Formats: sequence, structure tokens, C-alpha cells
Amino acid sequence: MLYPFLKNFDKSLALGFLSFRITASTLLIVGTIILLSILALSHEYVNNHSTISLELEAIGNLLKITRDLTNHVFMVLVLGTGNILFYILLLKSSLIPKWISVWGILATSLSSLASILVLFQTIEIITSEYIILNVPTALQELVLASWFIVKGLAINTQKEN
Repeated sequence: MLYPFLKNFDKSLALGFLSFRITASTLLIVGTIILLSILALSHEYVNNHSTISLELEAIGNLLKITRDLTNHVFMVLVLGTGNILFYILLLKSSLIPKWISVWGILATSLSSLASILVLFQTIEIITSEYIILNVPTALQELVLASWFIVKGLAINTQKEN
């Protein structure tokens, strides 16, 4: 929904942002499908626990690792890349205060770092280190959303004048 508005300020950055968001959404859907596959596999495991339990357990572990890498590494990295393009666009266009854009770039970089650390098995998912690296992004998203809620109409009015 932002693309038609953002393209007026920098079409390349807006298109990049949109493309990375679509890719991240696709990865999120793939992760959800894998999660549903794990659920179906667990039902199969319960029903056939004596015959092929080791094979089902191995497949389940493989699906879990694939889902974790898809959602917590690749999706976050793709989303982060799009978000950095978004915050650069906001910084260049002065649609929001510069400190919010800079905070967004730094926070997104920390979230991307957390995903890279998970990828290289330096930290685990949903640990204190992982959460600490993602808290600035969560807070920044809340601040940005609040800014758009409070000042959104002012932004549109400035563009029209």
C-alpha cells in the first residue's frame, strides 16, 4: 500500500522495498507450510510410533531446522534488506524525522546480525541474545507506527501542497 506513495520520492528504492516485502511474505508462507507439515508428520508419528519412528523423527527434525532457517534467517534477512531501503527512502525524502530513519537502519542491522548469528549457529533462536538484538527493531516499529498514526495526515497534506 505504500508503494504508490513512496514511488513519488524515489521509484527505485520504493520498488526495491516492495520487491523485498513480497519475497519476505512468500518466505513467511513457505515457513507456515513447513510448520503445518511438521504438524501432519507428528500425527503420523503418534499413529505409527513403533514401525518407523526414527525415520519420522529425522524428517521432523529436518523440517524444523528448515522452518527455523526459513523464518528466522532468510525471511528476516530479506525483510531487513527491504526495510533498509525503506528507511533510506524515508531519510532522503524527510517524510519522518531523521532520527527515526537512522534508528530504523541501525535496528534492522541488529536484527539482520541476529539472523546471521543464528545461521552460523553462534546463537540459538529465542534466546536472550537473539531477543536483545531484535528489541530495538520492535521498539522502532512501534515508534514508526505511532508516528504515522499521529502525523500521517500531515504527511499527505505536505505532499499535496
